Amino acid sequence: MSRQRLNDLLGAFRGQGWDLDDLNEFDQILRDETVCWNLTQDSTNHQIQVDFHLFGDLGQVAEELEQIAYCECQGERLYFEKQSSDTWLPSLQQFVRQFS
Repeated sequence: MSRQRLNDLLGAFRGQGWDLDDLNEFDQILRDETVCWNLTQDSTNHQIQVDFHLFGDLGQVAEELEQIAYCECQGERLYFEKQSSDTWLPSLQQFVRQFS
């Protein structure tokens, strides 16, 4: 489930001193089939934007968090693999470390 992966990702960012500017952004799907997080690092006030891209079946509008395929920040991508896969947590941690 993508909500759990979003929680994993937010927890990893928080572990590096980042926090979500507006908790309402956590799972709000925008018209362009994205979820957008604006994060601020407490120690530096540095800000980044993480965009989550959803894809519906056969060109249909994506309306469910389960349809998140990947997130992107500053040209770097993290693909939403199965949470139970051996590569999910290492990939997530590597992605987050790039912004610390």
